[in-house]
Amino acid sequence: MTTTSTAKGFVALGFSALLLTACSAPEVAAGPTGDDAIGNGGVVELLVSPSGTQAFPAYVIEHMGLDEKYGFELKIVDTNDAQTVYRTGEGDAMTTSWNVLTNLKAAGVDTTAVAPFTSWVNTVVASKDSGVEDIGDLDGKRLGIMGKTSSDWFILSAYAEQEFGIDLESAVTLQESPSPALLQGLIGQGELDATQMYNDMTPSMTASGDYTVIATLEEMATGIGLPAEVPYLVYGFRDSYIEENPENVEAFVAAYREAYQILMDDDQVWADKAADMGITDDAVIAELREMSRVALRSEFTEESQAALEAMAEVLIPLVGAENLGFDELADGILTLDFQ
Repeated sequence: MTTTSTAKGFVALGFSALLLTACSAPEVAAGPTGDDAIGNGGVVELLVSPSGTQAFPAYVIEHMGLDEKYGFELKIVDTNDAQTVYRTGEGDAMTTSWNVLTNLKAAGVDTTAVAPFTSWVNTVVASKDSGVEDIGDLDGKRLGIMGKTSSDWFILSAYAEQEFGIDLESAVTLQESPSPALLQGLIGQGELDATQMYNDMTPSMTASGDYTVIATLEEMATGIGLPAEVPYLVYGFRDSYIEENPENVEAFVAAYREAYQILMDDDQVWADKAADMGITDDAVIAELREMSRVALRSEFTEESQAALEAMAEVLIPLVGAENLGFDELADGILTLDFQ
C-alpha cells in the first residue's frame, strides 16, 4: 500500500469626563439589536469548507443577516482542513463528526455538538474508464480518501471488508487529502481510479458523463448495520466558548435553524451560492440541492444520543480501537441545551 499525505455607551460623568473617556475608551462589540436578538453581540468564528455543503448554511446566515438578527457576528473562516486548524486554537466552532469529537476530548480540546448538520452524506465516485463499478472492484486500484481519521474512511473500509472481503489498507493504493477539490483534480488528471467525494461536488462530476457513483455513504453505513438516522455531521463548539458565551451559542443555533428552513424552501439561494462556487449548470444545481435537502437536519432529539451510541457499538468493533483512537464513545459530546 502506498499512502501520500499531502457601548457604545458612555456613563454620564459630566461633559469633561465624557470627552476624556471618549479619547481612551477601548473598542467593544456593538450590543445586540432587534426583537429576536438573544446573543451578546460577540463574534462566532466558524471554520467552513468552502467547497462543502456546510458552506450553504453559513452563506445564508451571513448573506441574509441572520447573525445580526439573533445578536451575534458570524465570522466565516474558509479552510479545507478544519480539524487541523481547530486543534491549533483557531475557530470557536466547526462542522465535525462524532469520532473527531471523541478524539478532541481525549486530547483535551473539549468540544461539544450543539446542533446537527446532516445525516449520512458523501459518495464514492469512479472514473468511467477505470473498470470500477462497485467497491469490490477497487482491489488493485488507486483510491482517493479524505483521511484515515475520517468517518467516511472508517465506514468505507469496514464495508469493503464485510461485503467484499477486501482489506483496502493493503489492496488499494491510497491518496489522502482533506481537500475534495484536490481529489477531484487528481481523478480528473487520471491519477486516481476512484475517490471519496463531497455530496455537493458529486452532481457536477456525474453530469460530465466521465464519472459514476459506485456507492453512497448512507448505503455503506446501513450495509454494515449502522442506524439509518444518525447525526453524522454536527456543529461542534469549544466548551470554553459555550461556558463564556452561552447566549451566542443559542443565537447561532437559532440562526442555523432559520437558515435550514430557507434552504429547504428557497431554490434561488442554492443557485446564488453555487454560482460563488463556480457551479452554474441548472441540472447540477438541482441535483445538489435535492441531495443536500435530504441530508440536512435542524435539531437534536432525545434519540440523537442513542443513535450515536448505537453507531459506536457497531463501528468500534468493526474498525478497531487502534484505528479510531478510542474504544468507547466519549461522554457529553452532544448537548440538548440549545434545542
